[in-house]
Amino acid sequence: SGGTGASFVPMIVANLWLAAKAVENMGAGKTAAIGSLGPALTIAFGWIILGEAFSWMQLLGMSLVIGGVWWVGKAKH
Repeated sequence: SGGTGASFVPMIVANLWLAAKAVENMGAGKTAAIGSLGPALTIAFGWIILGEAFSWMQLLGMSLVIGGVWWVGKAKH
């Protein structure tokens, strides 16, 4: 009956608020780097929770993303 879309509004608002707070506290660069973990975490949770299989290419990609986020996080400005 069309009410499903409205249930996503609070989640979208919360996501935007948390992203703004992250930029305020960590800066845009680190916030963007951490945000790039989303696809890697999706693959990991799919494997852990849903038992999804993943390929060595996905594992390599996840490693590169996580390594890049770690490198950016440790960089001194």
